[in-house]
Amino acid sequence: IHFSQLVWKNCKKLGVGHAYTGHTLYIVAFYKPPGNIRGQFDINVGCNSSNEQNPAKR
Repeated sequence: IHFSQLVWKNCKKLGVGHAYTGHTLYIVAFYKPPGNIRGQFDINVGCNSSNEQNPAKR
């Protein structure tokens, strides 16, 4: 999920934060506008040009 959100065409802003609790590190990311919308993957992510000749690798 994280990768497709990073390359989501419509996403314009990214915010990242972190916090420690004892020995645990929490990392959060906020994307605006949000992505990973069902039914919109193909128009917002597309495919890598190196994989266009071999769709099995997509």
